[in-house]
Amino acid sequence: MLNLSGFLIADEKYEEGVKIAEETLKICRESEELWLIPNVLLNMAKGYKALRMASNKYTPLLIRSYHCANAIGRKVMAEKIKNEAKATFEIDVEY
Repeated sequence: MLNLSGFLIADEKYEEGVKIAEETLKICRESEELWLIPNVLLNMAKGYKALRMASNKYTPLLIRSYHCANAIGRKVMAEKIKNEAKATFEIDVEY
């Protein structure tokens, strides 16, 4: 489902992609597959930005995604999120 949400968002089917990402987040929490959460939150942020939601909708997701990746030891993923947040969203997630 994580890949599906990413593919839908990349294919400009933002509402569907966000919906799948939200469902994926619930499943990750229920099944304790926490290592997927940073990617899911990043997909949700991309979808919300593409849907032109207010920045207060996607900024917290980016920040949580970055800090979650760091907390579970996914340093490479955290760096990817940080770089994408700066390049795509013009947001510093390290605070």
